[in-house]
Amino acid sequence: MVTMIPEYDRLADIYDVWVQSGPAAEPCRRFYVDMCRTLRDPVVELGIGTGRIAIEIARLGVPITGIDVSPAMTALCQKKFEEAGLQHQLSLLISDVRHFELPEPAPLIIFPYQSIGYLPAYEDKLALLHCVRRNLKPGGRFIFDHYILDKTRAHALHGIPQLTRRTPEQGATSPWIWTVFHFDFSKQLIDCSVIIDEVDDASTLLRRTYRSLSFSWIEPDQVQDLLRQANLKVQTAYGDFNGSPLTPTSEQQIWVAERPIE
Repeated sequence: MVTMIPEYDRLADIYDVWVQSGPAAEPCRRFYVDMCRTLRDPVVELGIGTGRIAIEIARLGVPITGIDVSPAMTALCQKKFEEAGLQHQLSLLISDVRHFELPEPAPLIIFPYQSIGYLPAYEDKLALLHCVRRNLKPGGRFIFDHYILDKTRAHALHGIPQLTRRTPEQGATSPWIWTVFHFDFSKQLIDCSVIIDEVDDASTLLRRTYRSLSFSWIEPDQVQDLLRQANLKVQTAYGDFNGSPLTPTSEQQIWVAERPIE
């Protein structure tokens, strides 16, 4: 969605089904919508993808500027907004999130649903944060989240297919989506294989295709170091999407940072 066009262009058609199977998907969506509920200034969403979160923000009457590197994902986003009659709320910019330029500084930039992990290297994440700072108004906020890797669970899941299933409609085909993760614990990298089985209403396999993508993960102390280097000040750090404080036992890390007023 944010670094490799071929990866996310190939996933665009099944992305929403795949993502929505994750247990954090719905709490994450509600959190960002709630954070934007009282706003009237435009919100910038990095990695807007298919617009899964952005369209709910737009329904609040909040204008959205979406930035994503994948033409296929942004085309689906545009279609969603048009079908909802909200295209006047949306501006799209096809750009790498490490190098985007806004027409004018933004009061709020968001980067939802673990998307900073799509930038594989520490230097990529730092480039992102420097770019965000340049495009924020003084006093403007940057909100982003990422899971905190449970290494015990990751070892247990390593190489084991996990099934996401969408029930086929009568007489139609629909994908069963299998995800297989391989973890490189020394480099904080994840290779993800996505296996898509097209099945009919009798669950008969019609076709199988394979797609792959790469992730990384990041620890809270690394986030703090990156924010410090980018001269972004931490306002708040949450440990879940309900607003609990970040603690050593938290499963999520949600950061609200601001560009200092100088």
